[in-house]
Amino acid sequence: MTNPYPGGPEGWQQPGPSYPPPSPYAQPSAYPQPEQYPGAYQQPGSYQQHDPYSQGSPYQQPFPYQQPPHAPAPAKRSRVWIYVSLVAVLVVVLSAGAFFLIRAGRSGPAETTAASSPNPQAPKSTPLPPLEPGRGRPGPNTPPGWQSVASPSGFVYDVPADWAVHKPTSIIYWERPCPDGPFGFCPIRSLRNAASRPHPPQDGCKDSSTSALAGFLAPNPNEIPLAERSTISDAIEAEAKRVPDIYTDWGKDAPLGPPPPIARSEPRQFKINGADALQVSFTVTDINTSVGCNPPSSVYTVVATTNAAGTVVEFAVQTDQGYPQALDQATAQKIIDSLRPAEK
Repeated sequence: MTNPYPGGPEGWQQPGPSYPPPSPYAQPSAYPQPEQYPGAYQQPGSYQQHDPYSQGSPYQQPFPYQQPPHAPAPAKRSRVWIYVSLVAVLVVVLSAGAFFLIRAGRSGPAETTAASSPNPQAPKSTPLPPLEPGRGRPGPNTPPGWQSVASPSGFVYDVPADWAVHKPTSIIYWERPCPDGPFGFCPIRSLRNAASRPHPPQDGCKDSSTSALAGFLAPNPNEIPLAERSTISDAIEAEAKRVPDIYTDWGKDAPLGPPPPIARSEPRQFKINGADALQVSFTVTDINTSVGCNPPSSVYTVVATTNAAGTVVEFAVQTDQGYPQALDQATAQKIIDSLRPAEK
């Protein structure tokens, strides 16, 4: 469940009118903040950032686990418009200006007319059409119909056609209750430049919930210190510390019990455009399915690599499991394998 809190310390938004009692899981919220890019479960939320692609006026579900502007704030479980299963609910909070900017420049490819010239060997080329904010150009291995999502970190990834690509002004996060946090909540993990897959009707989820999510990890001062992310192996280890918190049932200010069983895979070492990369998956089982639309199990996969500037970049794919229509891990791996440097 996500709560948009307009205006508050550190850009957190004030909760709206009354909301239902919170659930024991961490929930997402929407916090607007200026754009910046360094270098059973809980529910993810989303907050806005300054649109780095905008020219005028001014992605949301996660580990285990988005919606229109000014969505109602999530109260432990009900402060969300779009439920992200696995105690992960996301809400996309976008300003009217953001919607306008995204629509701008959709007139299609620019047309050029070659003027008559005495030199027939100087043909005019037609420039590529402009991209919407947050979108990337398909790569040579992008499956037909898949969508390409770009990040300011310099990377692009692909997701299936039926996924929702969230605006670059939104950040998805999981949070937990904490007495010292803004409005009583503290973020556990944040994602941005995200995309999500809705629950198929066959899953029986009546909420507008998400069954899978992909995006770039977006640390902030309240999360993993940058010093712990100086290498890709350090980044993986630091992220591993967040997994139990994401899947733990939380009370007002403390866990209600231990996290569900979590199995960690062996690391996979590979290259992304020549740069070293590490991949590790965490399989979570025995999740409390009595809360919301939580799945019986979940797989959270993290990839760490470096961009052209040498900065560590982390990418994550989370999928609900245990449903007849759950995203298969072969497709999840195809999303991970699509990660590549953006075209210049």
